[in-house]
Amino acid sequence: MIRFLLFITLYSIFNVVAHSMIYWPQLPPNTANSPAERLYSSWKEKPMGQMCRNFTLNIRNQCPNASPFHEYVCCGSTGAQCCFAIQQWVIIMAAMFGVSTTVALIFFFLLKFRIIFADPAYHTKPVNL
Repeated sequence: MIRFLLFITLYSIFNVVAHSMIYWPQLPPNTANSPAERLYSSWKEKPMGQMCRNFTLNIRNQCPNASPFHEYVCCGSTGAQCCFAIQQWVIIMAAMFGVSTTVALIFFFLLKFRIIFADPAYHTKPVNL
């Protein structure tokens, strides 16, 4: 067991070292004035959206800025196009709201039509004194 753990540890370290030696070749300059190559004088000028790149085909696309409710992800056949996507927390909150509303409505109708707790002791009207 100890030999196996030692082997896995050494193998993992070797892979990290071997993969860290991979380098990207120097890309030819892009003739179009892409946002990646432009120098900005202030942070307000700089687009803060996602940058989708394909180094093999030398394609770069600057996505629009995202908001707290949506984002842009890289997609397409080249992986360099910008696609609209809803933030994950919005999807999770909408799903939780939908499930809790559905469960509450189910229990409301089960109680309303006396399908559950049909015992008359639970449904007695108070006597006016």
